[in-house]
Amino acid sequence: MKKIVSIALCLLLIFSLAAPAFADSSPNVGLTSTIEHGKGRIIGSNVAFRRSAGLGGEIIGYFQQNEIVQVIAWHAGTVDGYQWTYVYARGAYGFVATQYITSVL
Repeated sequence: MKKIVSIALCLLLIFSLAAPAFADSSPNVGLTSTIEHGKGRIIGSNVAFRRSAGLGGEIIGYFQQNEIVQVIAWHAGTVDGYQWTYVYARGAYGFVATQYITSVL
C-alpha cells in the first residue's frame, strides 16, 4: 500500500511541476508530439499561418520567404494529409504545414 501511495504522490508531483510549463495562452492542440522548442525559417511565399492544424483551420495570416518563427512542436501531427508544425509568431500560436518550414540552428 505504501508503494502505491508513493507512486501516486510521485506522479502527482511530476504533473503538477509540468503543468506551469504549458500554462500559456496556447490552445489545446489535440495532436500528439514531442515538444521541441527552437526556431524555424519559412521556405515559401504566402505560407498560411493557421489557428488550428488542417486545411480548414482559420488563417491568421501569411508568412513570406525567410521569416523566422518560434517553433513549439515540430511535426505536431498529421491532418488532411499534411504534417503540421506548431509555432508562435506575431503574438499568436498557430500551425504551419511542416513542408514550408525548416530548422534554424
